[in-house]
Amino acid sequence: FAIPPTFPAGEYDLVLRVFSTNVDDDVVEHDIRLEVAPFESATLQLRPSLVNGGKSAELQAVIVNTGNVATEFAVLAEEPTREVACRTEPATVIVEPGLEAAVTVIATGKRPWFGNPIPRSIEISATSSTLELAETGRFNQKPRVARGIITALILASIVVLWALVFWFVISRLGKQQDAEKQVGAGFLDGSAELDLANIAGRIEGNVVAASTQDPLDGITVEAYRIRASGESDRPDASVATDADGAYLFEALLPGRYQLRFSAEGFVEEWCGSKGPPRIIRVDPARQSRTEGELVGSTCSAKLTGIDGVLTGVVATPDGVEGVATITVVPSDAPPGTPGKEVQSESDGSFIVEGLPTPGDYDVTVSFDGFQPQTTTVSLGGGATTVIDSSSLVGQAGSISGSVVAASGELLGGVEVTLRSGPIERTVVTPTAGSTGTGTYLFSDLETPRNYVLTFTIDGYSAATRSLELGPGEDSTDDVNGVVTLVRGSGTITGRVLGVVPGQSGTTPLGGVIVRVTSDGFTAETATITGGDDEGRYTVTDIPVPGNYTVTFSANGYDLAADYVRFDAPTTESASPTLSPTTADIDAIAEVGGTPTGGVVVELNDGVTRRLTATAFSPSGVFSFRSVPPGWYTLTFWENASAVDAGDDPLRVFLIELRAGQIDTGPYTMPRAR
Repeated sequence: FAIPPTFPAGEYDLVLRVFSTNVDDDVVEHDIRLEVAPFESATLQLRPSLVNGGKSAELQAVIVNTGNVATEFAVLAEEPTREVACRTEPATVIVEPGLEAAVTVIATGKRPWFGNPIPRSIEISATSSTLELAETGRFNQKPRVARGIITALILASIVVLWALVFWFVISRLGKQQDAEKQVGAGFLDGSAELDLANIAGRIEGNVVAASTQDPLDGITVEAYRIRASGESDRPDASVATDADGAYLFEALLPGRYQLRFSAEGFVEEWCGSKGPPRIIRVDPARQSRTEGELVGSTCSAKLTGIDGVLTGVVATPDGVEGVATITVVPSDAPPGTPGKEVQSESDGSFIVEGLPTPGDYDVTVSFDGFQPQTTTVSLGGGATTVIDSSSLVGQAGSISGSVVAASGELLGGVEVTLRSGPIERTVVTPTAGSTGTGTYLFSDLETPRNYVLTFTIDGYSAATRSLELGPGEDSTDDVNGVVTLVRGSGTITGRVLGVVPGQSGTTPLGGVIVRVTSDGFTAETATITGGDDEGRYTVTDIPVPGNYTVTFSANGYDLAADYVRFDAPTTESASPTLSPTTADIDAIAEVGGTPTGGVVVELNDGVTRRLTATAFSPSGVFSFRSVPPGWYTLTFWENASAVDAGDDPLRVFLIELRAGQIDTGPYTMPRAR
């Protein structure tokens, strides 16, 4: 009985009713007590599994009961660092079979003031008497002051700092004795405008790749202002290069600076790294103007990429062995540049290391007999790139040869057909007096691949040649040999006999399947059934020369085979005698010493049960045909009613049947009392 997994546990009363398909109103009923054993099964899901919040957050732990009994679960939640307190509402829940229940998980913790959101892992468990379910949720706890606000405060601090600088400069200028010579008449009373360019320092430049001299985008440039101590441990400002590799610091405080250039995959550089780091002095008073545009200090850099790596796998067709050569050449290298070469491993994998980056490379995969494949790959700074190499395509191959008669004369007019899957091509060999008499050629063939060639011409036996064309291989007479066609064809004929079961004699067998096979050739027929020619067969139009296997098969008989060789168009004979593989029972049942009809007989080998009844005329005769050899029990009941009533049998015999045997009995037993 198949019942749903959530079918409630317990005991159930069933009625099993059995109907006869042979006898009307023959019905049997049985009462069955079905006990469904209890088992607990459930799943735990989080909805959602990730929440964002401040001091607290909530998520739902959903328990789905996939068992067949109501189950009580205790639900707990815990944050491993104890920075966040967790509780569940309710703490316990009962879930009925096939239903679900939700428990609210509440996480509360002290909220950070600054910084990035802090990820909290909340481990949630639901346990019953037999189950332990667990899931992990995520609570991203946001700070009180977001990064945007901090940025705004920093910008405000910068504005205040600039204001203090302005105040300091103005105060110093106001204390000078000859104020009229240093500032404009309206400076002290506030009527004059202050040009910020007079105190805003600039540093600009370009960053290129040392390997290609191409501009580098997204390089981080940091300006370190040297303090009174002569050192600087943190950057005062940072920018990134644009698509042209250019960068610009527009509002640096006066002072001395060092610049650092860095990016993932590149070797870090300092301005003036070829010697001691260069110190750049930012002094607005020394900045010049060109056509009204402020010109500041400059520093350009060339960054060297960390060596890149190329990896991949060369996929070769099944059955092809060897290693591939992988050649890597910079794309902008002059023609003939040797490049870097490696050999693939036995499994086709390869790795090319030590490639300068960034840069573009032409990667060529070469394999004997296959067309080279070239792929252009771009390597970023220090990048490791996997090449998605497709299967190699074999170089074009060819099949050529010649066709001759048995005398050695080249044959023209032979139709040569080449086949391989969907590929089919046909050529005809040139006739006498033409160039290349008796020869054929198939070029531009796919490789590696198996091909079958068929050679036909009127008056000659057809020939078939099968060959495997390796990668880029050219197959000629030296490889596949000269094809020889023989005039006429062969014939195989004969008569199939069978051993008579239980006797030493034989008899012709009709309906025997005769199959003639060789490489590329198959013919099939059946022996004649009935009449004077019963058991005879003939197979014609067999290509010669050639070697053939002839097989003979019939139900109830052993398979037989013969071997026939043709060197010239002749008729060969194959007439086997087949031995039976089964036994028969043709016997008489005697009850109380008298042959009796209507007796039920059962033949049973423990797996297969055969039933029959003895005949009334001739009385007591019964039979079982084509019985496999082996040991059997032969059981007799007086009649069918005795079988239906479950009466004891008249007698049970243990017999052994051998292949070709006919068991004739008789089987004698007493009458039922």
